[in-house]
Amino acid sequence: MQPNFDLIIKSNILTMANQQPRTQAVGVKNGKIAMVGSLDELAKAKGNDTQVLDLIDKTVLPGFIDSHMHPVLTGMVACRGGSVCSAHY
Repeated sequence: MQPNFDLIIKSNILTMANQQPRTQAVGVKNGKIAMVGSLDELAKAKGNDTQVLDLIDKTVLPGFIDSHMHPVLTGMVACRGGSVCSAHY
């Protein structure tokens, strides 16, 4: 048996997963995505305290995290006005 979700998000959800590129709902438990699937599947784990957020005609995308940086520019900015840097730009 699945634990009750804290939150169910109903929407057009893009998962970016080949086996299930789109789905109808996301179940959240303790601040983490616990399940994605159809509304019927997630309804089985809906409890009395489960909040349901219906985004109607909105689309949910996975979080995109840009982890790159520009090291030369970062170094130049860090050296501005400091006496530690000897690099000239």
